[in-house]
Amino acid sequence: MMKKLFWILLMAMPITLIHAQDPHWSMIQWNPLYLNPANTGFAQKANRITGIYRDQWRAIPVPFSTTNISYDRRVIFNEEKGIRFGLGVQFLYDKSGDGALSQFVPQLSAAFGKYFHNNKQYLSLGIQGGLNVKTLNFSNLTFENQYNGTSYDPTLPSGETLAGENAKIPVFGFGLNFNSQLKESGTIDVGASYYNPHSPSYNFLSNSSEELPARIMAYTKADIKLGSTKRWELSPGIFFQQQRKNNETLFQTLVSYTFDTKDEVKFSIGPGYRMDDAVIGYLGMKWNDLKLGFAFDGNISDLRTATSGRGAYEVTLNYEWEKKKKDIEIKIDTSKVEVTPEPEKPKVEVKKDTVVPKIDPPKVDPPKVEPPKEDPIAKKEKEMQDLIQKLKSMLPLTLYFDNDKPKVAESTANPGLRYGETYEQYKLRRLKYVQEYGNDVDAFFTGKVIKGYDQFNLAMSYVKTLLENGKSVTLDLKGFASPLAPTAYNQALSDRRTKSVENEIKNYQNGALNSYISSGKLVIQHSPMGESTAPVNVSDNPSDSKNSVFSPSAAAERRVEVISISIK
Repeated sequence: MMKKLFWILLMAMPITLIHAQDPHWSMIQWNPLYLNPANTGFAQKANRITGIYRDQWRAIPVPFSTTNISYDRRVIFNEEKGIRFGLGVQFLYDKSGDGALSQFVPQLSAAFGKYFHNNKQYLSLGIQGGLNVKTLNFSNLTFENQYNGTSYDPTLPSGETLAGENAKIPVFGFGLNFNSQLKESGTIDVGASYYNPHSPSYNFLSNSSEELPARIMAYTKADIKLGSTKRWELSPGIFFQQQRKNNETLFQTLVSYTFDTKDEVKFSIGPGYRMDDAVIGYLGMKWNDLKLGFAFDGNISDLRTATSGRGAYEVTLNYEWEKKKKDIEIKIDTSKVEVTPEPEKPKVEVKKDTVVPKIDPPKVDPPKVEPPKEDPIAKKEKEMQDLIQKLKSMLPLTLYFDNDKPKVAESTANPGLRYGETYEQYKLRRLKYVQEYGNDVDAFFTGKVIKGYDQFNLAMSYVKTLLENGKSVTLDLKGFASPLAPTAYNQALSDRRTKSVENEIKNYQNGALNSYISSGKLVIQHSPMGESTAPVNVSDNPSDSKNSVFSPSAAAERRVEVISISIK
């Protein structure tokens, strides 16, 4: 047999880990599609791209480098029905250091998920399939028969019958993942996946064949926020793989600290241990939607003599994004202030022949000096400025919503659904809130819900007056939600809430403002904030509806605010 081919095939298997060229990763928790196809399309944002590179065993004659790149996208997310569907693609390429043995594996994946318990948990099922193209460069190999006893002679026959330099192997896998929000703060994932159940065969030699064995992956991992400010985060994980008689167990714990909550600048560090093989150190940095990671393996197996303890290093990049929703503008025409001139005093004509009796003038006091009349334009502008100050003193204008209102079905069936309709239904639930929580919540309805709507209508009358007098007005709305559902759901819910307030403005006084549309004088900007600003003491436990639904603190988070009004 060929000696070098033997070493290449031997080193293709991480020692006591994975057989027949199935790579392994130290940062597998940041390689979601390779970890489990059930993760396809289940990122925080609609799109996600992941790249990871591993280089190992540089100290031995046949080192390895492996690259995996994946992209996945959320295709369907129906909040009302609690379903989600994603698609993805990934490409894996690895090779030995001298390029003799390599493989290229393109794969497609898809996942379907179903949400439960007020969207606090979901179960997803994923599948993937593709082609593994293995290549063996025989020109880089030497064979036992080509040694003449004293030296290597490439002119001698190898003694092997080669079937070809390429082997194409169909690959397939499927997986299941369960995700749940934790009671306090954070999430936990438990999953399993099964690859190559058909154990496909391939061969480079005509008189022998290799088999790609089935591989099983199981794991549990969590992200747990700590402390009152939730800046600290603990991320433990256990990952197990088995392929034929070889197995791998990986333990890791990352500790993260968020330095900037606005831009989410987070630093992570922690240890890991691959049983009987390596100790691992992790470093990570996250800035908004971009995440970078680095890991280094220190080899502790019997191979450490050859590797001098240098096992491998990995570098990973993860980026998520989605299209930002455009601000909605309502343009309203206005007319300038016109000053009506005072009517002229009628002239009195006196005929020549008319005899005017002589009348002694009455004794009168000296006339009082009248102050000069105020310029009507300046007077009108002063009135407008006073009105502007009154309007701004009312900020923020706040409108409150019932739990999970308006629903998707309500908004879909009635795209023009206005806040006043949800407000009237909310008031009818006042007694229910008192029964569930107590009399304290009654004051919330009086002092917040009802007063807020009254203030809003008064403010809209001011806005209408300003527009009628030639002013330009910009309203900035922000929608909020309580932390009772996943982030993506709450983003969409708060967006529906701001749209209902926009419809309320368009229907103000039976459409009194609609005659001004498209003049460019009124602009409405709105953005959904979800539960991102909710205090940490607001309950997110669906089984504790008294505090997570009916309490004043939870009810106060379900709102839309007019946070600013700009007037020119």
